[in-house]
Amino acid sequence: MLTENMFALSRPRRWLLLLLVAGALFRVLFLLEARARSPAWGILLLDAEVYDMLARQIAAGDWLAGREVFSLPPLYPYLLAGLYRLGLGFGGVVAVQAALGLGSLALIFSLGREAFSARVGLLAVLLCLLYAPFPFEESKLMGTTLGVFLGLAALRLLLAAWKGERAMLWAGAGALLGLTCLVRPETLLFVPLALIWAAWPGGEGGVAGSPVAGKGRAAGRRLLLRGGPLLAGLAMVLAPVAARNAWAAGELSTANLISSQAGITFYQANNPRAAGVYVFLEGEGFSGDPRRQAAEERSLAEASARRPLTRAEVSRYWLGRGLAWIRANPGDFLVLEARKLIRYLGSYEYSTEYLLAVERASVSSLWMPFLPFAALSALALAGLGIRWRDGWGRAAALPALFLAASAGAALLFYISSRYRLQAVPALALFAALALDRILADLGRGAGARRRRGALLAAGVLAAALLLHPPLDARHLAQEATAHQNLGTVLWERGRMEESLAAYRRSLAVVPGNWRAHFGAGLALESLGRTEEARDAYRQALRLNPGAGAVRERLAGLAAGR
Repeated sequence: MLTENMFALSRPRRWLLLLLVAGALFRVLFLLEARARSPAWGILLLDAEVYDMLARQIAAGDWLAGREVFSLPPLYPYLLAGLYRLGLGFGGVVAVQAALGLGSLALIFSLGREAFSARVGLLAVLLCLLYAPFPFEESKLMGTTLGVFLGLAALRLLLAAWKGERAMLWAGAGALLGLTCLVRPETLLFVPLALIWAAWPGGEGGVAGSPVAGKGRAAGRRLLLRGGPLLAGLAMVLAPVAARNAWAAGELSTANLISSQAGITFYQANNPRAAGVYVFLEGEGFSGDPRRQAAEERSLAEASARRPLTRAEVSRYWLGRGLAWIRANPGDFLVLEARKLIRYLGSYEYSTEYLLAVERASVSSLWMPFLPFAALSALALAGLGIRWRDGWGRAAALPALFLAASAGAALLFYISSRYRLQAVPALALFAALALDRILADLGRGAGARRRRGALLAAGVLAAALLLHPPLDARHLAQEATAHQNLGTVLWERGRMEESLAAYRRSLAVVPGNWRAHFGAGLALESLGRTEEARDAYRQALRLNPGAGAVRERLAGLAAGR
């Protein structure tokens, strides 16, 4: 019976099933190797630790998750809490996320088939199978995988709503967009574009044109009948979180609609030290501990204002500082945006928590998905160019608008692999369109068509090679910090030998990292290697003479404490 059902499937679906099986088998292989060999397996760094703490608080019965405004988007910790209540541990959560990842692949195929063709959908799935950050992020306690899945589900339901013209489908798509916003708040930037798309004139199959073409009553009616239910579904999901945050803050504010980090994140991305990736604002008075960041950003803002501030006023303070820098330095801001764009299109997977480059050193199976982002972005740019030349169908415009909103959010803030991953499915669809065109021209074309395919392939290859190398040495600083953060968590867990090894890996990347020297000293001291610890502390103090904690440890060693 199973064989008969398989052969009853259409050929594209059989290929999809084969690709999904390959994806599942790879995930099993990767997760088994990561569990056995990765030093980061089960280690919660930065935001992951906050998500876990909040999830355990919720699972213990505090369904309001405290009395403060959410500092991070709340949907993922609630899902995590539900999985904890079911008895799942870290491995079980990762397995659920791997299943969501496979579900995302199926949605990518469905979107590609609707927007372009089944062949393009299959090629997009193949490209995503070859892109390592998908399984990599599934192995971390972060909301990235959930956000990608919900975003794709929202896009697919938007297409179904357009074809079916049913209010419930529009409302459902709005609800899914709302859920996506509760994982990735920057998805709110897509909502106006979704409304424009909903008001786009034309029926099934799409037409060339824009909402401007449907003037007057017709455009208004389309927006009312489609956008009204969409916004209602969105509001239905966001309203409880907004109300909960208003209760916690004592005021209703757009600054606290979902979480409170928009202001400080904007300033972290737009300030005199900004470089297009996350830069730790050590000189501003932050400790770098995400558990303390909300309190630190409040205290610093209140010290500047010289009065107590509401949570919304704190967020607006940091947003204002970022905007003030932009107004005072428009030229520097344009240069910064150009650097962000180059990093966005390039291959290096920047991160504030877990780095793909670091994990590949111990988990060799992560090299099997070998596709660099620069190749994906070069193909996608070619695919967008093809659609621009051939005209935009209604279905093809939707992933393009989602891509524009996702890329715009990255340029507004800073580049990070897990933030960029939200846009990868849309990128993969346009990359697959270009790849399909290249394969068709080279495989079946006559002279002129073959030459066109060869030129397109050569252009894509040249663009990928140009975008591939890191822009500067910022990636080395992030790798050193990743090893350092891992060393700190291992030290806190009493795994001193592993902690020392992580600190030394950090110093092998950036020898001048005083925090890694200090951490190595702590690990050596705990291991009873006092003289080596003293040397490590002295090296840290030489690099940072103002480090009071280092002086305290040296004094403690001298006093025999």
